[in-house]
Amino acid sequence: VLVQPGTYYENIFWPETNGIRLVSSGDSSNTIIDGSETFSVIYMNPQTTIIDSTTSISGFTFRNGGGVSSGGGVFISGASPLFKGLIIEDCHSTQYGGGINLQDGANLVLRSSVLRRNTAAWQGGAVRAEGSSPNFSKLSVTENWADDGGGIYLVYCTNAELTNLVIDNNTANSGGGVFLYGNN
Repeated sequence: VLVQPGTYYENIFWPETNGIRLVSSGDSSNTIIDGSETFSVIYMNPQTTIIDSTTSISGFTFRNGGGVSSGGGVFISGASPLFKGLIIEDCHSTQYGGGINLQDGANLVLRSSVLRRNTAAWQGGAVRAEGSSPNFSKLSVTENWADDGGGIYLVYCTNAELTNLVIDNNTANSGGGVFLYGNN
């Protein structure tokens, strides 16, 4: 699905279909999906379909996701898509993962992206992952806030890979940049 530059006010509930590619014909500076603080910008929770890295999203800004307990910008449960070239900013949650929340085997591959100014009242201002194996590379994680893990909060993530990250100016009561619990 090729999307023209512009600002789109919506919340996307990902269908039970693998292999969809959502691509901006511009880039993240001019193709914006604004969640209007009503729900996650992207919600991916397949019940009957395996969603793997043939499903991808690239070249967008996700902004103003919120009004949810977890995953203000992106909520993924039990899916393993590929995201690249994204800006996830100004999203919030009342508990977990202001920018991104991953759970139940959500093995997101996230490349060449920016997570900034996201907040979570409890864990993971930019990202919270539990029971998942995220693979993050070439990320900028800045100016996020949470009570625990202002930047990234990982709990029981057995095979998480974090490479070439800039984690700067995040704030938390514990684990300002990264908070790890029960991980390998």
